This record gives sequence, structure tokens and C-alpha cells, in this order.
Amino acid sequence: MHSLLRYIPSPFDKKIEGREHEEALSREAPVYHLDEEDASVRPLTGMPTKLGQHWAIVGKTGSGKTRFALGLLGYLRRSHPKTPRYVLNSTDDDMPEIHAPLTVRGNQSPDVMTDGTYTQVWTPDSDDLDEYNEWFLKILYRRQPAIVLIDEIASLSGRSRNATLEGHIKLLKQGRKHGITVINETQSLSHVPLDIFRQMEYYVQFRINNDVHEVSTSRRYLDVDKKEYHQPNAPYGFFLKRSGLHTVKEYRSMRELFGNVG
Repeated sequence: MHSLLRYIPSPFDKKIEGREHEEALSREAPVYHLDEEDASVRPLTGMPTKLGQHWAIVGKTGSGKTRFALGLLGYLRRSHPKTPRYVLNSTDDDMPEIHAPLTVRGNQSPDVMTDGTYTQVWTPDSDDLDEYNEWFLKILYRRQPAIVLIDEIASLSGRSRNATLEGHIKLLKQGRKHGITVINETQSLSHVPLDIFRQMEYYVQFRINNDVHEVSTSRRYLDVDKKEYHQPNAPYGFFLKRSGLHTVKEYRSMRELFGNVG
């Protein structure tokens, strides 16, 4: 697996390396630690428990990416039980793993929450980009820690493959300093602008479709040629890479990383 390290690009500019990278990251994103009274819910897997760090989770239908995203949401909930959680369920999928869901249906963007008792699950009737934009900005301008899961970020691009939604990109860029973590999930790598992936602290790749555009996009993100490219070995396996000088790791399943996250 060490040979895979060079395949995973850093979301940061290549000119920022080593100590300069770490210092830049520290200046840009403050660290939100667990409250002392919440120490009993600290997970035992050694995974990070900081807010303000974004995730990209990519994989084809049935690869395990959605289950992983929900497992990550549950993991962060246990680490930060007082932090409000939001889920944009634009695909209207069944998500029984969500803890204490507060479901909101319809295209009008819901209001923000003030505590972490429930998980707000917004299921819109259609992809109304103006309402998506308003929702993201509501969460951002509350200027408090939050955990946001977007089930398909390709839905935010509209008809343009290279478009970025203003509220989404602002939430990614400016939300870090407020302790906002955004979990970005997609099965359509080629429909997501590169600028989105540059904001990610963690990159998780499951198996992707063997489509020419998907594979070429993946190879570009991984910086690997055709002969060296391969998919994760296990059926529900994935690669996890943190930006910077961290080692890439391959996991056979979500449980191997999180343990029991129910």
C-alpha cells in the first residue's frame, strides 16, 4: 500500500509542502476538540475527532459509499453530541441508520437548528439550486459548528459539469473556521469540479464505474497511469487518504475503520 501514496494528490497547492503545509492548515482551520464532559464518547479506533475538516467520498452505486457516509455521520455524532447535524437527501434514499431524524420534505430550504438532539434530513422534491444555495448559507451564517452530509454533490452542479454552487463552496471554504464539517458524497466524479476536491481534508474512494470519463477523472485525481490504476480489492473496500504528508491506507470494510458505529 505504501506504493499507492504517490497516487493520491493533495487538495492543496503543490508548492505548500512539509512544515509550510502544516502551518498553512493550522492558520486556516482552528481545531474543535471534544468537551471534557464528552470524553466518555470518544471513539476507540484512533480516527480524528476534529470538526472543520471536510470529506469527499466517491464510489459507484452499491459500492458502500452511502453506508460509509452514514457511518461517518454516526461516528462524528458520538464524538460531538451537541453539534447540529444536517443531511441533504436529494436522492430520497432510505437512511435508517440516521440517529433521531427530523425529516423535512419540499423544496423550501429548512431553518437551521440550535442543538444536536436531532438530525435534520431535508428531502427536496427536485434540485432547486437557489434553495440549496440558501440552505448552505443559513448553516454558514449561523457561524457555529455543524456537521453536514450531502448525499450527491453532482446534484449541485445543475446542467453544467463545471459549475460550483456559491453556497456550497462558501460553506467549504469559510465554514472551516467555524468548525463546520461537510461530508461530500458522489458517484459521478467527472461531474464534480476539481475546485470542490481541493477543499477536502479526507479523500475516500470506493470502487467506481469502469466508464471512460469516470476512470480518466479518477486517474487524474490519483495521478496514476493506465497500467498502474486499479480498484480497491475488497467488494466494499476503499482507500482513505488525508491531505498532506499522511500515508494512504486501504480498508476492507467500514467496520474495520470505525468499529461499531450504531
